[in-house]
Amino acid sequence: MFNLGAKKVTCLDIGEEWKPELSKILLQKKIPDGFCEFISGSTTRMPFKDESFDFVASNGVLMHLETIEMADEAIAELSRVAKKGGVVYSHIGVDKPGIVDRYIVKALRSAYQEDEEFRSFIDTINPKLINSAILEFFNKCSKYDPRLAEIPEDLLDSLITLDSTTFWQNMLQVPIQQGPKLSEQWGMKTMSKHGLENIRRPAGTYWIRNDFRRYLAPIHFSLDSSLARLFYGNGHVKLIADKP
Repeated sequence: MFNLGAKKVTCLDIGEEWKPELSKILLQKKIPDGFCEFISGSTTRMPFKDESFDFVASNGVLMHLETIEMADEAIAELSRVAKKGGVVYSHIGVDKPGIVDRYIVKALRSAYQEDEEFRSFIDTINPKLINSAILEFFNKCSKYDPRLAEIPEDLLDSLITLDSTTFWQNMLQVPIQQGPKLSEQWGMKTMSKHGLENIRRPAGTYWIRNDFRRYLAPIHFSLDSSLARLFYGNGHVKLIADKP
């Protein structure tokens, strides 16, 4: 947003723990002081006046609220705080999931909730420990398969990073997953109910990943392929709308 020329960004999330981490990242990215404002609060009751922002975005939040009614309230709030002539974006849910969401993620979430050892592993996951363990496995078994010794250590370090472990935690630790209930049809109907117009699904964006997901991103992006749709369905539902 800074590079695109925005004058100011306001970040809203629950609690206070996220603020020091975000401050650290902004410092690393050389974002000027005062460009970002940090506010604690809930998406279903935002501490902002009506028509406060030109652009309002909610990403990865609605599907983790306790009820569908709360997701409805959140969209009402997104619309309320947007200025007339402004734009609202929301990551809604997953209405036609592929086997990754229907089976793989579902099974891993069940394992996290039911298996104490696996839950402890995810809660304390450390990319450096994982990579050193994998390297030890490879070195130990390279006498049986010499090709294992050819895999460079820096390649392993680039495949499993802090981004990777945070991604796994975000996927498994959240107690509620409403994604499959929040369809594109539900999102369009709800946005329209709260006064938004010209509701549309934006063109797909290619996400450049810096870990093992760099090899999955091309599949996730190519949802016109039957093989990609088998794994990822029609992708996550993301909608943009205008505030008249």
